[in-house]
Amino acid sequence: MSHKSFGTRILTFAGLPALALATMGISMPSCPGQEAMQQQVDGLTSRLNESDQKVQALTTQVGTLSKEMTDAKALLEQLSQTVIAQKDAIATLQTGQEELQAKMAAGGKGKAGARK
Repeated sequence: MSHKSFGTRILTFAGLPALALATMGISMPSCPGQEAMQQQVDGLTSRLNESDQKVQALTTQVGTLSKEMTDAKALLEQLSQTVIAQKDAIATLQTGQEELQAKMAAGGKGKAGARK
């Protein structure tokens, strides 16, 4: 058993510094490759934040446009109903005017014939 604990001690003694060096190499930003990668990550994070802001702005604009489109459709429907009502009123007036003109023409001919 003492042999096993001695081997464990050697492994621990040799492995711990190696592990510490490997961890320092990974966590130290002084490595050129890691620094470049960190810059890329920072740039991508910045672009992602900008994209998120643009998406939020566009989502707000789409919501506003959707509401405005709904309002415009409602107004167009009201306008259409108003135009149809006015068209019917104009047709009624036109018919009434034609009837009056016909009566006046018929009344004028009758009076002219009675004078002769």
